[in-house]
Amino acid sequence: MNDFTRVNRPDAGFRRPERLPRELARDLEAAIIYREFEPGIRLIEEEIAARYEVSRSPVREAFRAL
Repeated sequence: MNDFTRVNRPDAGFRRPERLPRELARDLEAAIIYREFEPGIRLIEEEIAARYEVSRSPVREAFRAL
């Protein structure tokens, strides 16, 4: 199982709150690489938070990491 396994499974969940932004960034990076998002599309914090069922704070941190 590799890091990209969760790409199409936002409901798969994350393990630890302190790792959440890093894991979220990894999943978002994979989603971008595998073109789950249209090229040039603006990623909206609220939509990503809803997709992964997390608050906006870890999404903000993940965006910064990317």
